[in-house]
Amino acid sequence: MRRVFKTRHFARWMRKTELTNPAVCKAVAETAEGLIDADLGGDVLKKRVALPGRGKSGGIRTLVATRKGTRWFFVFGFEKSDRANISDVELEGLQSLASDLLARTNLQLDEAIAEGALLKISMTTKTKAKSRILEAVHETAADLHRLGFIDKRKMKNYDLLCLEPIPSYDSKKIRALRAHLQLSQAVLAAVLNTSPSTIRKWEIGEKQPSGPSLKLLNLIDRKGLEAVL
Repeated sequence: MRRVFKTRHFARWMRKTELTNPAVCKAVAETAEGLIDADLGGDVLKKRVALPGRGKSGGIRTLVATRKGTRWFFVFGFEKSDRANISDVELEGLQSLASDLLARTNLQLDEAIAEGALLKISMTTKTKAKSRILEAVHETAADLHRLGFIDKRKMKNYDLLCLEPIPSYDSKKIRALRAHLQLSQAVLAAVLNTSPSTIRKWEIGEKQPSGPSLKLLNLIDRKGLEAVL
């Protein structure tokens, strides 16, 4: 499971810009497919991120600690006009920090989030409930399931009782959605945490999306990429 974080410093800087969490998630998906601006070594990458109305050439630059696997840490961001390159000493500091961040266990990362040292950017797949009362019922049941008080089968019954059914997506609808989002098959696959070959099969009608991928497709279709946090 991919986990994306921003440091406290990056989050503070991000609030002063037009950069959004969905834009960060899209940048992660692109980077996972090899679309990076520079590999600075020592698990540090430079990645341009497009801003609304400006495109990537007029976007901002981010420095990311990652091994392009399951963990991504956005450490520093800057405008192209602010600086051209980073110094050798700055790169040494970034590489040292990357090593420390990537060595942390999931428990240690959760503790860092609780302390406010890191902020998590996650992809939600929340489905609309049939009513406000059923939303309350489902949310409480989900908490009980997370704590181990009810099993997966009972939780699925709550899903069926409380949540609106998710519509199916045929090949034509998926192609139209991808065109609207202006995403390549590879990037959409990374957003949905699936493979490009799966996207191709969906788009030619060999397979149909289901499970978490179907939920994410429906969420993005209804609310756009800004719903992917």
